[in-house]
Amino acid sequence: MNRGVTGFFENSKRAETLSQIEFMNTNLRTQPKWGNELRVRFLGGVGEIKSFRPESNTWTYAVEMEMGSEPDFGRIDAETTILLYEEDILETAC
Repeated sequence: MNRGVTGFFENSKRAETLSQIEFMNTNLRTQPKWGNELRVRFLGGVGEIKSFRPESNTWTYAVEMEMGSEPDFGRIDAETTILLYEEDILETAC
């Protein structure tokens, strides 16, 4: 490959990477829709947001699901925490 063609591809990759970084920075400036300690409803039930972070141009939330009534055989562990994308949370729960 001649040096001119190699330089073109290197500059093209660098421009693409900078464009991706700029796109990510723009999206990370957007505020999350939901906050910590907020009770929310989603397609699997109801839970409380314990933490959140930006990920793949959206926000990811760690939601601790509500515990139902204790089963006959007892509990093995505490609550279950699941990760949900912002789009998966339907609304706040009372």
